Amino acid sequence: MEHITVDELEKKLKSIFNRVSDDQEPISVVLDEGKEVIIVDADEYNSLMETFYLLRSPANAERLREGIRQYNEGQRKTIDVKAYLD
Repeated sequence: MEHITVDELEKKLKSIFNRVSDDQEPISVVLDEGKEVIIVDADEYNSLMETFYLLRSPANAERLREGIRQYNEGQRKTIDVKAYLD
């Protein structure tokens, strides 16, 4: 992750926002007092929040891990989703 200063952010605000959005890579802005703020694309942020939500419940997290394990071991089947769309 790239680190920039507040001065750099002020000078190149639009360019930095475009880079974050286009590259889907967060940028860390180092503030005074040694604090940092992360700039992240909205789609990436929403994706992270959805993942956190799904993994918040230990039971749901275990079901997801089990599903991934089964998929990786070839334990999957194909279904016709058209019946579920009507």
